[in-house]
Order: sequence, then C-alpha cells, then structure tokens
Amino acid sequence: MITNIENDIDEKYYNNIIEFNNEFSKYTTNYTLLCIFQIKDKEQHYYNFKYNNNIHFLELHTLSSSKGVVFTNEHDNIFLDSIIKLHYKIK
Repeated sequence: MITNIENDIDEKYYNNIIEFNNEFSKYTTNYTLLCIFQIKDKEQHYYNFKYNNNIHFLELHTLSSSKGVVFTNEHDNIFLDSIIKLHYKIK
C-alpha cells in the first residue's frame, strides 16, 4: 500500500490504516501490512519505519513522483528495492 504525500504525514493516515487492519485481522492473522508513505520531490533519499503491531509504516522520501508502479526517477526504484530487500525476506 503506497500513499503519495506532499509534505508531512497527517495522523489520520495512520489511524485509517490501523482501522483497516483491525477489520482485516478478523479474516486472517498470518500477515504483515506494509504501508509506504511516499513524500516526493525531496533533495535526498531518506526512510524511517514506525511499527504498530503487525503494521509497518515506512516513510519514504524520494527524488521523484510515482506513476503507481514505478517512480519516474530510476534511483528511487533502486532505493525502495534496497529497503525492501534489507528489511524483508520475500519467498
């Protein structure tokens, strides 16, 4: 789940994801929900994780915007890919 944000992350984004997770957890328990808050057009790359039980919130600062599947700047794609590979073991 990726959300494009212009500047700061409003608390309502966190609350909406937590509410979604509360509903989703009624149907399954074997998952981690990764929510990526992309803040575009920054001067340099940066990321930070916050955790709420099985929800991982990733604040991701990128150099460019996203087209939904990829970023317009290839360096952003490489940056996100490296974060995912560093923090998650995907089977």
